[in-house]
Amino acid sequence: MQQNSTEQINSDEALLFEVLERCVRLYSHVDRSRRAAFRPGARATVQLKIAKEAQRLVEKHFDDVLTFYKNSGATDKRIFLKEALSFLANIHTKVLLAVPRPHEPIELVSYLRQTLFTEEELLDNVHLSEVPEVFASEDLGDQAHERFYLDLSERSLRMRAAEAALGDLLDFAKQELESDSVVASPNSIGYISLPRIDLGNPCRWPSLLHEVGHFYYKPDDVWASFCKHIGEERLTKVIDLLASYSKETSHDSRVDELKAWLQECWCDAFAITRAGPSAFFAQMHAFLFCLPCYLAEDAKRNSKYPPAWFRLKLLLALAKGRFSSTDQKVESRIYAAMEREKRLIYKIFDVPDTPSAELFQLLHIFRDFLGTSFDRTEFQKTSSISLQLLDKLISDLKSGLPIASVGYQADGGLTAATPAEILLAGWMHRCTVYRDEFSKLVREWTESGATSSQNLLQILRAKVDRSDECLKRSIQVVEWFKILDHSSAENEKTTSKQEAFQNYPFYEDASEVPGLLSDRQLRAMLRSEDLRIIPMIDFERQVRGSVIDLRLGHNFEIFFSNVNGVIDPLELRRDDDTDSMEVDVDFLNPIAIGPGQFILAHTLEYIKMPAGLAAQVEGRSSFARLGLQVHMTANLVEAGFDGCLTLEIANCGHSTIKLYPGMRIAQLRFFRLVTPPETPYAAMSGNKYRGLLSHNKTQQFSDWEVSAFGKAMNKPGYRRK
Repeated sequence: MQQNSTEQINSDEALLFEVLERCVRLYSHVDRSRRAAFRPGARATVQLKIAKEAQRLVEKHFDDVLTFYKNSGATDKRIFLKEALSFLANIHTKVLLAVPRPHEPIELVSYLRQTLFTEEELLDNVHLSEVPEVFASEDLGDQAHERFYLDLSERSLRMRAAEAALGDLLDFAKQELESDSVVASPNSIGYISLPRIDLGNPCRWPSLLHEVGHFYYKPDDVWASFCKHIGEERLTKVIDLLASYSKETSHDSRVDELKAWLQECWCDAFAITRAGPSAFFAQMHAFLFCLPCYLAEDAKRNSKYPPAWFRLKLLLALAKGRFSSTDQKVESRIYAAMEREKRLIYKIFDVPDTPSAELFQLLHIFRDFLGTSFDRTEFQKTSSISLQLLDKLISDLKSGLPIASVGYQADGGLTAATPAEILLAGWMHRCTVYRDEFSKLVREWTESGATSSQNLLQILRAKVDRSDECLKRSIQVVEWFKILDHSSAENEKTTSKQEAFQNYPFYEDASEVPGLLSDRQLRAMLRSEDLRIIPMIDFERQVRGSVIDLRLGHNFEIFFSNVNGVIDPLELRRDDDTDSMEVDVDFLNPIAIGPGQFILAHTLEYIKMPAGLAAQVEGRSSFARLGLQVHMTANLVEAGFDGCLTLEIANCGHSTIKLYPGMRIAQLRFFRLVTPPETPYAAMSGNKYRGLLSHNKTQQFSDWEVSAFGKAMNKPGYRRK
């Protein structure tokens, strides 16, 4: 049903969706950048002021797009929306230059590590220089950048400067900048960049694998293999196939152009081999939002780039030809989704899909060559998911849940998803349910007659951010999944998982007797998914006795001790008042907590509880003996709660304690209620901590009593002492 509804989507609505989602992402990025750059006591810099102005600019553009779309005729919409997309591109390339730059997500680094290296290589500590580093750029387009260093082997720069006459210093500086003193660093993985607007969007990350491919590409070796593949006698004919498209006239120039095409297509094949079908979707949207649009016009023709349709057809053919799922239905579903999305984007931007016979022939030659250039087993690692499991992942994304696993093994443990499976589900979700729900919200707003779009902007932002955070959390958790499951196998050689599974059979009694639940009951509820804990990395050792162990997450709130002398909930606080900062800790890195220090953290696990079940969170005794508290009286988890649990961690000991994300730091015990509550947590109006994917600072200032006290203070005759 989802497929049918999406296939019927109006192309104007699809273009409106792309424009508005782009607008929401830009707004969210600027807002996050501004908040991350603000520090207590710091003066209001020009950058922060410009960021605030940029927010208002995007807000107004969002409102203008909606207003025009609602009031304009059908013939005007397409032109206007394309202009609106160009306007957003100008904001990105010009205005963002003055907006503070945020940190790159640690989940992006995790994604590249997992995608480029095997589990064994990661556990053996892959050299850091082999992991490409990513930075966000104001340019609209992914790029690969060489590392550079100064070559001062002949004479030092100071000596050369001393030899220059005083009047020739300007000429000397120009010569130095244009000289070969700055050269590419040999034998080193360089940097890759992506547009800042896509920094937090995991669906776009697979296209970065194309840029990484440039550092693995060996021009002479690939060209020699290509010539051997087609045969020397056919080489001239293959080169002449470019004549129908190329502006080059000489034979040597066309050879260079063919080599350039081969390099780009080889890197595309590199991306799809490691990232799976999601690389096709990501690359298509990278083309879509280039400036100028790589899809809509012949933007790369003079730069020796293949046309966009050529590369997309090749990506699609490679994805289909190398897909090796045991379930043929999932292959058909994915291929159909790729074709459907391509047709929709082509229709929006009037992209011709009728190549010349010569280029079509060249396409087949490239496909045959690249299809044999990469190890098929590498691709199989990204594409073994069944249709049932794919639908399950998409369903969980629709519910706003992380999707770190793809089901239970026979021994009761969970099988971790791969990053390729996670982002494939993310793209399938985006092209169906996500876009339909997004468009429905916009349609309801236009039909409501509302005059302000600010509320809609915040609703859509919450939807966009939630989708991104679910995918980021899933990708990062998979990395912990691997090492913790590996450690479990190494440390428990005496008893196999299968034997342990048989020794602790699932509790089959369906009795609803109230009281403390045992591990048998908990296992039964986890298997039936009446209780969801995502991820359950080590099923056997995390669920024991009457508790489930919980692990420490990666995101922390560090408080500044000298900001607020007095915390008064009735005092109005400015939006920019900040008394803390967020810290993200990467894989296998610690966070140190000094004596007397208090921080906020969260559980790695996302918990979704049924309405008849409540729980209590407690610290593990091993940490308590070090003087570490993991909660401050707030240990009750209400019936019907869903989300990550915020941990209030305090070091009451005398020594600094280092904590690592992924550690089992807390325990959760569950109680079945005598009767289900009349109002479970999920149904409570104004609940403040539901559905969180990370920790949250106190929302006490939003309590209804605080509002009531504030209103009373404004009544005549009342004076606050």
